Amino acid sequence: MIYVVAALIKKNEDFLIAQRARGELKGFWEFPGGKIEADETQEEAIIREIEEELGIIVTPQRVIKTFNYKYSFAKIKLTLIKCSFDNTQKINLVDSHADYEWVNTSATNTNFAPLDQKMFEYLKGKI
Repeated sequence: MIYVVAALIKKNEDFLIAQRARGELKGFWEFPGGKIEADETQEEAIIREIEEELGIIVTPQRVIKTFNYKYSFAKIKLTLIKCSFDNTQKINLVDSHADYEWVNTSATNTNFAPLDQKMFEYLKGKI
């Protein structure tokens, strides 16, 4: 089991998603985040991962829900955390993501990774 965190970062009614640049899920869209290291809390992991991947500082606010998913390459236990940020910060993608977008729950043509699609469906009508 791989333990990961993902951030729900909102700006008005939209939230941030990022497109994977590499790995088994290359090309798919996801809620940004990553693996929790052995010595980290979920909150510490989400702050570190978002700063590494997007170059912005977030403040974790609350856990939304934990999701389990079995890919062919790994079993994932992912905790989605609502985070705030100062939207004057500039997003700076590094090598893990090719692009980012602000979308809302009415988005219909987004090619989410399977677990992220599950989270997106859960969020419909809740945010």
